[in-house]
Amino acid sequence: MFIYITYDADGYVTDYKLKETDGYTQVFILDSWVKDFARFATKYRYDSQSKELLDPKNRPESNTIDMQKDITSLQTTSKQMTASATTLAVGQTDLKTGLAQVQQAVTDLAIQQATNATEKQV
Repeated sequence: MFIYITYDADGYVTDYKLKETDGYTQVFILDSWVKDFARFATKYRYDSQSKELLDPKNRPESNTIDMQKDITSLQTTSKQMTASATTLAVGQTDLKTGLAQVQQAVTDLAIQQATNATEKQV
């Protein structure tokens, strides 16, 4: 496929277009390079003598990119889980407080009934 590029004094690609554009040089790019070129265009060089685009051979592996995405996703999930755990902890604290209040109310009620029963007997 043909693309249109601009390049710096060292031949490194500075910009590219898919359609013919004034000031851009037409070059052929292998179909197998398209995905990597779209990600790492500035790593490719144009050889003005041979009029070819040169494969840099030093672009990051796709696996590295995928790993970075996975790490970012894991960090996001971890933050969400931390927030959920915090919410659960707050809920458990509220529940504990509520249970303590119920126990106190039951104890107070039992004492009151015992007092009432004692007064009726006397």
